[in-house]
Amino acid sequence: GHAAGPPGTGERMRRVLVLPAIVFAQFAGTSLWFAPNAVLQDVPGFDRGNEVAVLTSLVQVGFILGTLTLTYYAVADRFSATRVFALMSFAGALCNGLCAVTVSFPAWCALRTAVGFCLAGIYPVGMKVAAQQYPRGLGARLGVVIGALTLGTAFPWLLRGLADTAASADADRDPRAPGRGGREETSEDADSAASFRVALVFVSALACVGGLVLPAIVRPPAPAPAPGQAPECKGSGVSSAADKVECDEVQPTSGAASGEHEHAGAGVTARAETGELEAAPAGGSGPGAPGAQEQRRGGQGGGGGGAGPGPPRLAFGGDSLRRILASPGFRAAALGYFGHMWELYAFWAFVPALITSRWEQEAAGAAGNPLARGGGEAGVDLLSVELASFLVIAVGAPGSALAGVASVALGSHTLPGSAVAAEVSLAISMACCLLAPAAPFMAPPAFLLFLCVWGAAVVADSGQFSSLCAKYAPPDLVGTALTLSTCAGFAVTVISIQLIGLVLRAGVSPHLAFLLLAPGPVVGMAASYAQWPLHRAFSGPCGRC
Repeated sequence: GHAAGPPGTGERMRRVLVLPAIVFAQFAGTSLWFAPNAVLQDVPGFDRGNEVAVLTSLVQVGFILGTLTLTYYAVADRFSATRVFALMSFAGALCNGLCAVTVSFPAWCALRTAVGFCLAGIYPVGMKVAAQQYPRGLGARLGVVIGALTLGTAFPWLLRGLADTAASADADRDPRAPGRGGREETSEDADSAASFRVALVFVSALACVGGLVLPAIVRPPAPAPAPGQAPECKGSGVSSAADKVECDEVQPTSGAASGEHEHAGAGVTARAETGELEAAPAGGSGPGAPGAQEQRRGGQGGGGGGAGPGPPRLAFGGDSLRRILASPGFRAAALGYFGHMWELYAFWAFVPALITSRWEQEAAGAAGNPLARGGGEAGVDLLSVELASFLVIAVGAPGSALAGVASVALGSHTLPGSAVAAEVSLAISMACCLLAPAAPFMAPPAFLLFLCVWGAAVVADSGQFSSLCAKYAPPDLVGTALTLSTCAGFAVTVISIQLIGLVLRAGVSPHLAFLLLAPGPVVGMAASYAQWPLHRAFSGPCGRC
């Protein structure tokens, strides 16, 4: 036995703060993702319509490179995951902050690519930290942690919206309103130039705080027990049934063969049926680590001197690719994921343009007919473009949490719950894509509600398709399969972002341009439905598949 006294008050408080710390750190770090998008219109010499597609795509490219690099070298398994998270948060904050001291577009391109690389050490590694702290019962918490990414993505728009609201209030109190003379115009331009720098520095500071909070609150997990040694029962420290570790029947698993999956780049395994995640061994050499089985085949991980296998390597190669693609379930899940990714990041990048277009239309109509909307511009006073953009993106956080719960409840004897939740979410977002041309005919409240439904559905299927990819990948190639599908999915986002940006620059209205997002969910839904017909989930006795 391991006799130990009860933890003191300070230790108990630390354990209670573990999950909030992980969620806050994830939120703070991922706020770097879309930080410039909210302030591009204030950068001197920048045209938001032209630059947003390029800069957003470069972040995606950096994330792909970072995911491949960190996963191949098993950085989060070689070193403390919390320290890796902190280091990448600091590096990403530095690169983002440097954008505040230059208005050179080539410099911004290089810095945003570097930020994307750093994000590969924030989001996936943060998921691994969460799984290490909660070896059991993470299902309910997983939606919260993933939702932090969505909130982080939306946060710069909230920051910008609040700043603009405060500035408008100051202008209303000032009898000398800006814009009535050259002096005021110059002052307003200077304020805008300063505001974009303040916003970028604030987001960078927030990311640094997140990087400091995580290692300060979260302690490394206990080392994995040696083969044949009974593991020590140790939970998260919070007195709840969901947090207690069940130490009986702890056996090595073979990844997807036992219904578990691994998040690419994070060294996290998860029970695809129940949504419960398990952390890979700290050294990354166990069955749950990325590519752990592959290293045995590839011979790259052999350690001399009885040190045991070295950090895992991914098994890239024609044979591995053929084995991965031979699984019909993996092919269907991957195509569903690619269709989801075609839509998701382009939606996040350009929904402010869609809102701007609708609000401008409303303002023009109100100006032409003051009685039509109650006088003046009352029709567009629902929310500013920035605050509306924040709301539409941020609503994806509860959407993700709801999808996680639904994946457990909606499974049937013939379909996995993740497939049901993913297809329902994908069907809703597909319908929203097809309804986008009707946006000019919607009343402002109905338009905002429509976008909120879309914003909740567009991200809700992300984790579900990843779960299916892992479940149906070859058991010894789960890490490789998920890394490849993740990187391919982000490559798809680059194409869709560039396409929508090109069409918008050509003068096409945003509500029509958004129709180009529809092929993603259409193809994804077709591939997923062919493998897992959704109607079967609602026929016959229900239960976990």
